[in-house]
Formats: sequence, C-alpha cells, structure tokens
Amino acid sequence: IPLMTLADGTTLLVGDIAAIDDGFAEYQFISRFDGKDSVNMRIQASLESDDLLIADEVYAYLDKKQSELPHGISVDAWGDGTYYLKGRLEMMQKNMIAGIILVFIVLALFLRFKLAFWVMVGIPLCFLGAFALMYMYPAFAMTINMITLFGFILVLGIVVDDAIIIAESAWSSIEKHGHSVDSVIKGARKVALPATFGVLTTMAAFYPTLAISGPWTNAMASMGLVVIFCLFFSLIESKIILPAHLAHMKLNKVEDTKNPFLRKIKQFFRSIRLAISGTLKRFINNVYAPGLKKLLNYRGLTVLSFICLLLITTVGFISGGLVKTTMMPNIPGDGVFVEVKMAEGSTAEQTIKSITIVEQKLNEIHEEVKAEYGTGVKQHSVTWSNNNTGAYMWTELVKSENMPINQYKFTDMWRDRVGQLPSVQEVSFGNGGPGGGGVGYRLIGSDIDELQVVSEKIKAKLSEYDGVYDISDGLSGGKEEIVVDLKPHGRNLGLTVQGLSTQVRNAFYGAEAQRFLRDTEEVKVFVRYPLEDRRSIGNLEQMPVRTPGGEYVTFSDVATYKVSEGYSRISRIDGVRANRISADVSQQASITPGEVHTDMMMNVIPDILQEHPSVKMVPGGPSEDEQTLQSEMALGGLIALMMIYGLMAIPLKSYVKPAVVMSAIPFGIIGAMFGHLLLGLDLSMFSLFGIIALSGVVVNDSLLMVDFIGRAREDGMSRIDAAINAGTQRFRAIILTSLTTFFGLLPITMETSLQAQLVIPMAVSLGFGIVFATLITLVWVPCLYVLMGNTRDWFMKRDSKSLEAKQREAYENN
Repeated sequence: IPLMTLADGTTLLVGDIAAIDDGFAEYQFISRFDGKDSVNMRIQASLESDDLLIADEVYAYLDKKQSELPHGISVDAWGDGTYYLKGRLEMMQKNMIAGIILVFIVLALFLRFKLAFWVMVGIPLCFLGAFALMYMYPAFAMTINMITLFGFILVLGIVVDDAIIIAESAWSSIEKHGHSVDSVIKGARKVALPATFGVLTTMAAFYPTLAISGPWTNAMASMGLVVIFCLFFSLIESKIILPAHLAHMKLNKVEDTKNPFLRKIKQFFRSIRLAISGTLKRFINNVYAPGLKKLLNYRGLTVLSFICLLLITTVGFISGGLVKTTMMPNIPGDGVFVEVKMAEGSTAEQTIKSITIVEQKLNEIHEEVKAEYGTGVKQHSVTWSNNNTGAYMWTELVKSENMPINQYKFTDMWRDRVGQLPSVQEVSFGNGGPGGGGVGYRLIGSDIDELQVVSEKIKAKLSEYDGVYDISDGLSGGKEEIVVDLKPHGRNLGLTVQGLSTQVRNAFYGAEAQRFLRDTEEVKVFVRYPLEDRRSIGNLEQMPVRTPGGEYVTFSDVATYKVSEGYSRISRIDGVRANRISADVSQQASITPGEVHTDMMMNVIPDILQEHPSVKMVPGGPSEDEQTLQSEMALGGLIALMMIYGLMAIPLKSYVKPAVVMSAIPFGIIGAMFGHLLLGLDLSMFSLFGIIALSGVVVNDSLLMVDFIGRAREDGMSRIDAAINAGTQRFRAIILTSLTTFFGLLPITMETSLQAQLVIPMAVSLGFGIVFATLITLVWVPCLYVLMGNTRDWFMKRDSKSLEAKQREAYENN
C-alpha cells in the first residue's frame, strides 16, 4: 500500500516503515472437546423435518466420515436432543398402553366384557379425531411430542367418563327392561343432558392452559388443546356411536358357548365379575346407604368436618413444611452449564487458566465417583471462550437413569471444589433441566452510589440463607478505565482531552486506515504500536504525542491519568438507573425459592429501603415472572369457574344448584396434597394445572348426583330420601369414572425417568385428587344439598322435619 511519493520519485510503502501482520485479529480463545482442541458445529432440523430421521442421517454420515479422516483427527457427536425425544415417545407410548390396559381391566371387572370393549373403542376414535384436527389445521402448529402425548395420557381416563356414564345407564336399563334398542335409548337419554354438560365443564376447566404467557405458553396450550379435542370427539362418540354399538351387540349366554375351553374362561371371568358386582351391591345397601343416612342426619357436622380437613391439608401441610411450594419446579437435567465471568481488564491467559481449573475439578470428581461406583458422572465436556472476560463449559452428564449420584449433589460438589478463583468475578453453575429455583429483584434510583449500597446489603442478606448461591447483580465487577486529564502545559500547546484520547486509542487499540476486498471478504487495515510497546500502562507514560503545531512531546509532560472503576453496562428504567439482583437456590437446600422471596420481602428489603429512600424496588426478575404467572392462572381459573357455572345452570335450571356442585371443587385439593406428600413432590405450577383440570372432572360426577337428586325430588321424594336414592343409583358409575381416571394416570405417576418428571406433578394432582373427589361426590354433595334446602326452609319459616315427613308419607302412598 503506497503512503507517499518522495522528491526523488520513489514511492514509500507501508512495508518500508512498518511490520505487517497479515492474519486474524489479535484474539486468544479456546475451543476444547473432552480436553482436546476442537471445532464445534450445531445441527438443527427445520420445522418441516423429522428430527429422528435427521439424527439417523447425521450418525450415518459421521460413521462414514470417520474412516476418511487422517490420523489424529476424529469426529464425534454430543448433546443429541433426539435421545430425549425417543425416550419421551417410548415412555409416553408405554404408559399410554399400560393406562389403556388398566382402564379396560377396571371396566371389565364391573361391567360385561363386551360392554367394556365398546366403551374402550371410544378411546382410539377420540384420539384419531384429535390427530385429525392437529393435522388439518396448521394454525395450531402441534406435533407429536412429549407434551402432546402427555395430553393424551391425561385425557385417557377422562375421555371414557362420558362413555362410562352412558354405558352404565344403558346397562341398568337393559337389566330392568331387557336388551332392545328402546331400552338402550331410554337409558342413554336418562343421563345424556347432564353427561353432555359435564364434558363441556371439563373442557372449560382446561381453559387456563390456553391463557398463560411466558416460556411455557406453547407447551401448556398444546396439552390443553389435545385434551379439548379429545373431549369434543368423546361427545360425538358417546352420544351417537356408543349407543348404536350397545343396541346391536350380541349378549350371548355363557352356556351357549360350544368350545369347552372358551366356556370355562368365560365362566371364570363371569364369576369374578358377579362376585365384584355382588360385593359392590352389598356395600351400597349395607354400608353406604345406612352410613349416608346417618351423615345426612348430622349434615352440619359432616360439612364442617370436610371444611376442617381442607384447611388442614392446605394451610397445615404448606405452613408446616410437609409439602413445599415452588412455582417453577427445578427438574434435574443431563447437563451442567458453567459460566466464568472474569473481572474487567483480565487477560485472555487468566480467563483460560480459570476455566481450565474448573475443567480439572470436574475430571477429579469424575475419577473419584468412577472409583467408588464404577461409573463416572460425565460423558462429554465442551469448553470455549468468546472474549477476555468470559469462558464457558457445558458438561453432558451420564443419563439420569444411570447417574451414580444425585445431579444436584454433584453440582454442589463441583461448585465447592472450584471455590474462589483469582481475578474471577463470578462462577455460575446452571442446571441443564427445565424450570429453575431462583429469586430476583430489580432496584431503581437516581443516585448510583446509593443504588450500589442497597444492592450490596441485599446481596449480603441473601448470602446468609443456607443453599443460596450464585448471587450477582448488574453493578458489580465494573471494568477498569483510564481517565486522561491535561496538564496546563498541554493546554498551552493546544491539546484537548478528546484529541489526546483519540491518539491514545489509536496507538494502543489501532486506527482503521483502510478496507479492501480479498476473495469477496472484507479485510480491515489497522495501524498501531508494536505489541511490545503497548503491553503495559507504563508504555502510556512514554508515548509520543503530536501537538497541533506538528511537534512531538512525551505523554507524561502534557497529561496525567488515573485508573478508575467503570461499569460494564448501564441499565435504565424510564430514564432512571436500575440494577437487577439475582440468586439461585440449591435443590438440596432446606428452604425453597418462594420461602426466601417471602422472607426477604417481609423482613429484610422494607427495612433496607427505609434507610435509603432514594432507592425503590420495581417488579422484575424470577419473582415477577412467578407473580405474573400466578395472576394469569388466577384469572384463567376465575374465567373457567364462570364458564363452568354458566354451563351447569342450563341443565340444572337453577342458580343455586350449580353452587352446590361447584362447592366440591376445592376439596379435590385434599387428594392432590396427600398425593404430593406421599410421593415427596413439591407443589408447583404443574400441580396447580392438575388441580384446575381436576375441577372439571369433579364437577362432572357432582352434576350427575345433583341432577338425580332433583329428579327424585320431582317424583315426590323427601330431600334425604332423594339424596340417598341418587347416591345408591350413581355409586357404581362414580366409582368407575374415578377408578378409570386414576388407573389411566397411575403408570405415569410411577415413572422414574427424567422425561416424566415435568408432567408427574400434574398427573398426581389429577389422579389422587379424583380418588378423594369420589368421597366428596358421594358424601359432601348430598349433605350440602340437604343442608342448603333446610336453610332455605328456615329463611321461609318452614319446619323442615315436618315437611320431610309429609313428603316421605306422600311418596310412599303413591
């Protein structure tokens, strides 16, 4: 590159006066895979592609390529996401099949084999209908994945509830009037209206899954839509297709079977079914009916007892610490992400040295665990750096099913081994699983010093909690800056601070002199001092400075400098300085993130802010995300309850009776809390979604109970007799719907794989909640119905006992 032409005609080139380094920008970095230098590539499939097929093609290519590579170079795959996809699909398919088998066994034990078969036929029909909607409407953007498959498992026991109610009522009619089309129609019509609205209320109960925002929006919406689709098609199947199957099925007698072996098998299963049926009838007539009558006589005490039990299991279990609460469950993953943040001004050598120490500590733990258990903790580790102040490491752990020690325990061990490193601002260890267990706060203030003082006090208080780690904020670790100031002599020479600073920057960082193209790529030409003349701050003092007059002076003669701490970033909210504080809470800690946040907000932060009135707290961080999620769930739940109330008012033709039915909703929480206590689970966001979904199922059975009580009252029965009659008539159907839902979800609640941990809390809430809801439907609803009726009589100044006796006498005479 020519610089100038001299008087003698010769051209002065850059190479004549400067050393030229034609290479990459001055930057030192690392990229290692399992401790060896590496180049990493990430392969992602497009939305239209099949991830599993793409993965197979990639592995086939790697196998072929490995044989073509020269000695010393190898190619390997890590972080294969399709491993989890395959595991999830297999796990969900396995649990779905197990759930279908259990549901069929339950139905076959209580109903005839053919009846159970035709009820079960509705499951694939509903599933196929849901698949069709998912495929036909691309706007839903739904695929077959873990979340949608869990939606199918979740609805597995629910989708047959409607069919069970229709089939059980039709079978009762067949037993009374014989097998004919008219008897099937009569039985189906008897429960068609309340059963239809029962399904609609269940669909409404899943509305909150469609109403949340944030990182879980698509997942929860996909699951909710799958459930709603299946329930929609269950209405069609149970009201039209199932009655046709029941009307035309052949009810052959066992004795008519010609094959002796087959006849013995049928006789064996019939004897089991008859034994169960006889036991159930005796229980209804000898235990349930007399027991319900006694409870109805003490209905006030019964209702009060249920309310007390609800308070004990909710307030008592949570406040007593028996069941911990956390909005976002911190589910272990198969990887740990480590980020090393260096103090500003650190060199690349210091950064590489620090991340190397982290890597060495990992290898030490791996060998120790391997020596003790026979299996280490890691499969692969990838280490890289992007700049002088940051380095990263991703460790792919042994799959959770084979992990010799708890992943949280391993992470805590690793963190303790690393400890404090020189020149390191922060070393954070992130769990590779979904969810999180952190707290966060956002502060604003016009005085940056006050803001920093408040931040340090909050961070100090957070560090006092056992299990709280990785405490950081946006103000800490500011980078060092060189502040230049002119001496009087420098000003006299015409120098300015801006002009001097530009010269210093050009000398040490470089001045961009030119850009040109080389093989379609842009190359920048920088001019700066040689590396040996810009290594230390001492070089600055001897740096030549050009004055406006063209003379050269030494920097120390015309200026001074000082090193001060600046800020790596400045955050503002509405023009006011802001700072965000965050911390993580170990899964092994005795305290939950929610408990830390509550204690800080009630006992710590208000006092600190009172001492520094110029600083205020605004919503932000994980705590705000939880609050937003809670408010959205509360709003969605309220809308769902309003929809349920409106739907039930139609078949019940009353504004009071829906309140009786909906009163059973909170009591499903009792079973959900016992389920979490039994399995040692935390009450999380997914648990709450299960409880919300439970409300629709509870309402379904309670609606039928109130409907039957109302029909008996229309026939002239007294309240108590009508309640007992409805309970005895609906006992088998209620037991069946509860058992099918529970056993349909049982396999997933017993799953131990990592892929199932995300959905287990929801399954536990729904499965265990429905079991206790059976007791609510059979006992609470009749007692509350009679109690509210007697209360109305009291307001109208009518004698309930004498009115009850007159109604009983009139009914018996008729």
